[in-house]
Formats: sequence, C-alpha cells, structure tokens
Amino acid sequence: MRKLLSTITLTALLFFFSNLASAQTINNSADLEKFYTAYFNNRQSRDALVKSYCTDSIYQAWKVSESDAPLVYFDCDTYSGVTIRQMPKKNQYHVAFGFWQFSNVFIPMQSEIINVDKGKIYKIRNAATSISTSDLNGTKWISETGYITQSKDYYEFTQDTYIWHYEGGTHTYPYYMAKNIAGFFDHSKVGTGTKGQYIIKDENRGKDYSYIIYFEKEEGVMITKRKGEFENYYIMKDKDTALEFFKPREFPVNGPKVSQW
Repeated sequence: MRKLLSTITLTALLFFFSNLASAQTINNSADLEKFYTAYFNNRQSRDALVKSYCTDSIYQAWKVSESDAPLVYFDCDTYSGVTIRQMPKKNQYHVAFGFWQFSNVFIPMQSEIINVDKGKIYKIRNAATSISTSDLNGTKWISETGYITQSKDYYEFTQDTYIWHYEGGTHTYPYYMAKNIAGFFDHSKVGTGTKGQYIIKDENRGKDYSYIIYFEKEEGVMITKRKGEFENYYIMKDKDTALEFFKPREFPVNGPKVSQW
C-alpha cells in the first residue's frame, strides 16, 4: 500500500511539474494563446508571466516599459480581441490586436510579429518587409478581414498598374514601391521596377499608400496597413493552400480569439 501511495505521489508530482514546464514553454500557437489569455486576464501576475515566457532581454525591456518590449501594444487594453496566427515561417507568429464585431468578424488595428526559439519569445519587430514591383507583377489577391470573403472582388498587380476587379467593372491605378513616403506621387517611378516596404498608388488623383507588414509569395499571403486604418489580410487568388492559413479554430471563453495559419 505504501509503495502504491509513493508511486501515485511520484506520478502526481511528475504530472504537476511537466504541466508547469509546458505552461511556460511556447511550442505552438496554442501555447502562445495561454500566454495572452493569462496576460489579459490577470494584470497582477504579468511580471512573473513575462519572465517565464520570454528571454531575459525581452523581460528587462518589459520591466522598463511595456511599450519597449511590445508583447502587446501600449493601448491594447482598449481593444476587445486578439488573433494569433502561426505564420508559414517556422517559429514565427502574427499577433493582432483589435475589435470583434458581429461575434465573428475581427477588425485588426495593430500587430506584432513574434519570434520564438527554444520555447521562449526572443525577438519582436522584424526588419521592414521590402519587396519589388516584380514580386507583385502578375499576382492576384483576395482580401480577407477576419473571415474569408465570399465577394468576387479581387486585386491584381502588373509592373505598373494596381487593378481592382469588382462586379460590374474595374478601377486601375498607377503605382510603385518606395522605402519612404514622399509628399507627392512621383509618376516618373511608375513601371521602373522600384523596391520598398510601401505600395504607393495614385488613387483618384491623390497619393495613397499601404505599409507592407508581411509578404510571402510562395505561401500566397500578404498583410498591409493603410495609415489610420485597420490591417488588411490578403490571400493569393486560386491558391488553395493559402485558404488554409485563414482557417479559424476554437478559442477559450473570455480569452483571445485565435486563428491559425
């Protein structure tokens, strides 16, 4: 009997410590979901939480200011939802903060690209994503904001033209890529094979631009953001694998709502 009790006690302790270890290790988006659920639901335990889940450098930056180590945006508490998507690149996650409308439509406002190594969050804010007009030339994209749209609208790029296809017609706009935002639309750059992290287009005789947060042509995924607006997710038209990236999965009550790529 005593031997049985010892075995049961040892098993219970091993179970307890294995759960404790796994709770402090990020191996997938479900583990990252645990982190954000705890972060948002218990402000008092945030110090220990960040220390457990993050590398020392991230933790020390967080101790100075939450905004110095943007595991969350400084105004995240004003948002009503979070989505966590595991990206095509290994150990990389896209975390967006925003609002849920009509129970199933997510409006992303701000986001972070989070890198994980050996179970710890180790790097935030990657270098800017820079692409060329050649990367966009010949591609077609369907817009996705929290759910896969059933609209027949799609967006197409040539080397010098951005084309919006919609039921009943099309709109075309000249565009180019840029590393910085100028105060005017430079028509001399259209069609010259420019490169940068901003898509600059001449829309109704006025300059319009979108910042590229993420671009992966092979996987058929693009994320952009216009100034003062929410993020836009795009999947490459007729690329079946891209549809799987936006397949939603279950999320906990009172926790972040999670989608997984």
